[in-house]
Amino acid sequence: MAGDGVNDAPAMATADASFAMFEGTDVAQHSASARLMGESLMHIDAAQKNRSSNAAQY
Repeated sequence: MAGDGVNDAPAMATADASFAMFEGTDVAQHSASARLMGESLMHIDAAQKNRSSNAAQY
């Protein structure tokens, strides 16, 4: 789950993993598992691909 506003916070709090946008509301940032330091969701995709690639090596 990725979000930036008050309406996203309940879903972010119950998600297995959630990301708040850096410019998002305080409640979204506090409800998320992690906070993105930029405004691009591309970092999530890159992190997932890197994680999958590293797991395949082991």
